[in-house]
Amino acid sequence: QGSRFRTTGASSGGRPYGPSFGVGDTVGCGWNPDGSIFFTLNGRHLGVAFTGIWGALRPAIDADTAGACVEFTRGRPKERRLMF
Repeated sequence: QGSRFRTTGASSGGRPYGPSFGVGDTVGCGWNPDGSIFFTLNGRHLGVAFTGIWGALRPAIDADTAGACVEFTRGRPKERRLMF
């Protein structure tokens, strides 16, 4: 189910964002220097999910499907590499 979550310390909750995804899909996440965060699904940009994101970032995922498998990568060869 495509939802977005932002924890502010006091409360958190999901809001609809983008289409659902499943087995075989590739979900990407990016941060722009203007403080916005976006997601992609199978290479298609889904639009800005959050704005005003500064400071230390702590990304997280939630997989509530039995047998779910998650693979993290840092981009394709010759692309700008993930910095952390």
